[in-house]
Parts: sequence; structure tokens; C-alpha cells
Amino acid sequence: MSVQILNPLSDPDYDKMLRAHSEYSFFHSSSWARVLRQAYNYQPRYFAVIQKNKLKALLALMEIRTAFKGPKAVSLPFTDNCDLLSTEHFDRTPLMDEILAYGRQVGWRTLEVRGESAFQATNLPYSACYVHDLDLPKEPDLLFAQFRSNTRRNIRKAAKNGVTAKISRSLDALRAYYGLHCMTRKHH
Repeated sequence: MSVQILNPLSDPDYDKMLRAHSEYSFFHSSSWARVLRQAYNYQPRYFAVIQKNKLKALLALMEIRTAFKGPKAVSLPFTDNCDLLSTEHFDRTPLMDEILAYGRQVGWRTLEVRGESAFQATNLPYSACYVHDLDLPKEPDLLFAQFRSNTRRNIRKAAKNGVTAKISRSLDALRAYYGLHCMTRKHH
């Protein structure tokens, strides 16, 4: 098995290869890597096993360097769960061994994987945390019916009074959002 370190920002075929994997999420994409790189100067270190141009396993890591705590790797910052992508019968141990060896070589103080399957079926030590998943129905009416009665009442009242939601990328919308955000923070 050959482990490669990919940089999704410089590989034009990365997203196409990623989308062919049944378990990928937006957080594994080059777009999310670009956000983290541009906003925080994190360095992508995506460890992959590719066989016959197909992605067999991927652990997307960002290398974070801080002045006080030293370098570390996180999969992935600002996500709740960004676990190892792998095919069903994939032996994780060699991949994780390669990642740990690389981390020791470059001086990572810690490796944080948000999801535990990377370490399952290996003899590597790890600790796990709880993840809370919400099973939301696809139909809006079913979701609405699950709300408490006062929440349903408040939604109906807002709709009656003309409250709407929209997605906008304008500077005015950002200012309006930020103003509301500040008022809410003061309240709390």
C-alpha cells in the first residue's frame, strides 16, 4: 500500500476523485481546504491511498502552527466530524502508521481526528468523544410537526408578519447580519 500526501489546492483532479467516493462531504473538498488556508494559513496535508485512480482512503488533515503550542494536525478545523474516508474492507493500520511517522518527523505535538473510525481496528491508543447527530426528516412539514407548540406558533407569527430568509453575499447583508449578531451577543 502506498500512502500519498495530497494538496487539494494544487491538484486539479482532486475534487473529481473525491466525489467518486460514496462517503465524502463538503469538508473533504478543495473548497473547504481553500477557506482554511486563506483565512487561517493552515497547511493541507491530505493522506490518501489511491489504487487504479480510485480513492481507497483519505484522512484530510490541516497542519496548524502556533507560537505557543507548537505544530499539530487536525481533521478538520471548524468541523464537528470529519472522519477517515475509506472503503469497506480497508486496513487502517498502515495508513495511520504512516501519518504518525510523518507527524513525528515534522514535530506534531498532537493529532486530532474528529471521528473515531480512523483508529478502530488498529492497536493505536486513542480517546473518543461524543458526537450528537440530528436525524432531520427530508419533508419540511414533518420537521415542523416535531417542533414544540410555542416554536410552531412563533414561526407562524413570523411568517404572518412577513419575516423571510434569504441567502445573500452582499456587503449590506453582511452588515445587517453582524448588527443582529452583536445585539444577540449583548443580550446573552
